[in-house]
Amino acid sequence: MLLVAPMTPVLLKGPASYIRSVLAPRFLARSHQVVILEGLWFGDEPLRGATTGTADQQQVIDGDIGDEDVMDCLLRRYSPGAIIHLTAVSNDPCSAIEPALTKRINLDVTAAFMLAAKGHGVSKLVNASSASAYGIKEEAACRRGPGFASTIGGALKFVIVLRPQD
Repeated sequence: MLLVAPMTPVLLKGPASYIRSVLAPRFLARSHQVVILEGLWFGDEPLRGATTGTADQQQVIDGDIGDEDVMDCLLRRYSPGAIIHLTAVSNDPCSAIEPALTKRINLDVTAAFMLAAKGHGVSKLVNASSASAYGIKEEAACRRGPGFASTIGGALKFVIVLRPQD
């Protein structure tokens, strides 16, 4: 787990997923306050039954990471010690159908959020991804760069990591 002092807020972004369902209870077990930012595009069902903390320990916020006012308010209100960034358009069909939306979320919004987090003093930010960033390959996947990814979503995941942050 991240090296963050107990009781320090941890922000999970885009977490109505399996990864979130594993991370949130682990942070809660270590006495962290967990703040979940989720757009709830598909309703709140993915979060039902998966939240294990009390109202003081865990908050679920319905919001869009592309909304700079929401992000600024969240960063000011909770002052997270760490952020786990799970928000991305990553699977092949979605990336292919909406490449402009994929670029907006995976590159533009993520870069703006990273700069905002840095400006608010967040010292630990994990830009997580699933194996879908690599696509289906015969050989073993490794982080060789954007050319290795088979989708625009995967390629942009590499670009944001390699992009210099001011």
